[in-house]
Amino acid sequence: MTDERESDPKTGEPTDANADEPKADQSKADQSKADQSKADQSKADKSKADKSKKAQEKKPIKIVMVDDETRFRKSLAQRLRMRGYEVWDVGDGEEAVRLCRQNRPDVAIVDLKMPGFSGEQVLSEIKKITPEVQVIMLTGHASLESASVTGRMEAFAYLEKPCETEALIENIETAAKEKTYALAKMEMPALESRSLWSRMW
Repeated sequence: MTDERESDPKTGEPTDANADEPKADQSKADQSKADQSKADQSKADKSKADKSKKAQEKKPIKIVMVDDETRFRKSLAQRLRMRGYEVWDVGDGEEAVRLCRQNRPDVAIVDLKMPGFSGEQVLSEIKKITPEVQVIMLTGHASLESASVTGRMEAFAYLEKPCETEALIENIETAAKEKTYALAKMEMPALESRSLWSRMW
């Protein structure tokens, strides 16, 4: 019986044709891992790109600001716009209420002490027409009495002016989130009512 195995051309010794199969299998496994790694990296890159795109597409927080001190108001409004907020600034309380009715802002920044249509009146009117809008009260006449009044009238926050920009921005961001929660709470009774009505029929 003859040995049909191929011989090594250099040594003349027989070689095993199946000897390279484990190496080939290992090579395929390594390639598969490399391909999987590339696929995972591609998914990770796509996820980061999607998050970045969503962040860029995020709608700016809308703010109506009313203060009768023009210089202070214009300066603050400009700083907020530079931070990416959409700001309407006016010096009259009645105009601020009109803007809230028309534009449905996320947050209103209201000077507490103004001639004519006062900050308390602005707050009261805003809560009547757009109760979900969160109102931040500013005043240069800080007092516990004023703070307690705005608390009873559902102001989101009470800040003494001039306040630090970062402190105001922190309150604006939190207030905008609170508006989202307020809208959800307002929608719940309507949804429950529609659900009950559908079950009845």
